[in-house]
Amino acid sequence: TRCFPPNLRELSLDIRGTHIGDEGMSILASSLPRDLEVVDVDLTHCRGITDRGVACFREAMPETLNVVHLKLAHTQVWKGDACNSLEALTSWSPFASEPPGLLYWKRTSPVSWWQSSDLAQLHQARLMGTEALQEILQAQGPLLPGENQWVAACGFDGRTEVEDWIQVGDAEATTGTSFSTAFGGKPVWHKDAQSGNVSCNHALVMWKDEEQVDQGNGPVEEAP
Repeated sequence: TRCFPPNLRELSLDIRGTHIGDEGMSILASSLPRDLEVVDVDLTHCRGITDRGVACFREAMPETLNVVHLKLAHTQVWKGDACNSLEALTSWSPFASEPPGLLYWKRTSPVSWWQSSDLAQLHQARLMGTEALQEILQAQGPLLPGENQWVAACGFDGRTEVEDWIQVGDAEATTGTSFSTAFGGKPVWHKDAQSGNVSCNHALVMWKDEEQVDQGNGPVEEAP
């Protein structure tokens, strides 16, 4: 990063799947040419990056930037795949600043049941129980009106935990419908997010507890 030409105006970096972490994000932003106007950085699958790293980058990036694209899919960043513009990055908030309770996020990439569970755990949150989520949806209505989106949830058949999917839209199934109850099984994307080439498994719903304690997923100044 120290070798960037000082008068560079546009820069594109592909560092997918590397070991860059939060400190590396701060170093990268600080090392960018101070007159840079456009930057595109592909950080997909860089699992060491958390909310803290995005906050570091945002704080240290050149003020001259007017176009910013950060590709943060499959990192630990809360709503990271939405930080694809300068406006989005400027308005982005870390998970630590989210209020306790139900949180949801429609991603650009699909998720399997276990990917959903892992993403919730990465943010010290958890998937919602089927009945609890259904009660909220019954009271509040669809989280994604006009869409067909199923989210991972945890059910219980009286003996064991059941990996289930709940409809949070209202386009092709009634809001709150349990996939296992309605169709007697699991969807094709349950284990493999890409299976079936569908687009109805892009949403994630999780529950943040009142006493959730941040363990690194927050901006530098205070604590996807």
